[in-house]
Amino acid sequence: MRLMRFYAALAVLLLLAAGCGPKRVSSVQYGSPSAETKVLFATEDTAFKSVILENVVKAYEGQDVFIQVESVPALDKIDAEGYDAVVLINTCMAWRVEPEIEAFVKKTADKQKIVLLTTTGDPDLNIEAPGVDSVTSASQMENADQVSQKIIDRINRILGEG
Repeated sequence: MRLMRFYAALAVLLLLAAGCGPKRVSSVQYGSPSAETKVLFATEDTAFKSVILENVVKAYEGQDVFIQVESVPALDKIDAEGYDAVVLINTCMAWRVEPEIEAFVKKTADKQKIVLLTTTGDPDLNIEAPGVDSVTSASQMENADQVSQKIIDRINRILGEG
């Protein structure tokens, strides 16, 4: 009886933990894959991060820019070499970037093409990855446009437009 309660409690905890983590985004493409400029955008499915993505996509609408959107866990299958700029958006985990982000940054030779946005509950916390242009922000909707503009400015700088 005691063992059954233990397994039931463990099952409930596992279900709760699975629901608390970041949600995966679906793989989506904006623009033509044959565009001269290619941007990889890896993110998670939250309201704040979705606004950032929408604003970035709007900024390049009508331009010869292809944006590939992937979920952060998919980064292990992606090579940054095929992209002119890479935007990585993740959630601060134990005062550092997510392990998938760390691994991707580590395997990417040209770190100058990466922009990293880490969201955190502490607006004074500054999370960085070595050699990568990093932005830290609280996930506050009233700041979404301002944070989006920071990301767009950094992408433009990488692409030589800013």
